[in-house]
Amino acid sequence: IRVVQEPGSNPALVQNVKQVAEAFDSILIHEMNVTVEQDVTIFVTPNRESYALVLQRELGQPKDGAERSARVTSGFSTTKKQAIALNGDAPQLKYLGGVSSVVAHELFHQIQGQLEGLDRYRLYWMSEGTADYVGAMVSDRLGVLNLEGWKKQRAGIIRKNFNRASPQEIADINLAQWTTLMEQKKSPYEMADLMVFFLLEQRKEKGPAAIAEYFRQCGKLRDGKKALYAAFGIDYASFSDRFSPWLASLLAQGGAVEVEAHGAVPAGWTQGSQDA
Repeated sequence: IRVVQEPGSNPALVQNVKQVAEAFDSILIHEMNVTVEQDVTIFVTPNRESYALVLQRELGQPKDGAERSARVTSGFSTTKKQAIALNGDAPQLKYLGGVSSVVAHELFHQIQGQLEGLDRYRLYWMSEGTADYVGAMVSDRLGVLNLEGWKKQRAGIIRKNFNRASPQEIADINLAQWTTLMEQKKSPYEMADLMVFFLLEQRKEKGPAAIAEYFRQCGKLRDGKKALYAAFGIDYASFSDRFSPWLASLLAQGGAVEVEAHGAVPAGWTQGSQDA
């Protein structure tokens, strides 16, 4: 994994990206039984304008598509180019917890392509939800946000968004439709994240390695829903029926105060906040 610093990029962001890449590698090997088998380049840019240019120059996006992506994303990955671009202006990339989420997410898209092949059969919510889940695993490893806290965070966003996409709305859509939901601020990522969290909670005995197996099966079976059954032992209809009451119960729970450290905050500060 090679990190390229575009002119004007924040050196501290570059160091955080490298730290996340190391944690990502460790999780991939020890918890998912997967290794990175091809070189990946991460381009760190200073602002949205530079980000859009890198999306065109290095990731091969047309100008209109690059500008659209730059408006709604903090990072973007393409397996065809084996490259990732990061928007250094994005609020998420201003602190380690956000960097871990974004960078690990985009790196896992590279792994998805490695396991599945260049043709795409995956369910899009599985593509994005599992990438977010791996980002949460890296955040957990770096000590910035544990998985249970991540679940509560995602539920909190869904709970207050009355315009949110339903599980059925994101069940079988493509990238363009997903981007439209993002532009409409319908929280498709958060809904997909909770769907993946529930799936793994239902199949705890399989662990994170089942995520990698899902993408292998997508390549073999050439069908995202069949791959879901092959990897997790549950068909989509049954999954959907079980998820709906679980989600309703989760959203009905009261809110909670979550304390997240940004930067070198003394441990006693966050512990004191939680006790209070």
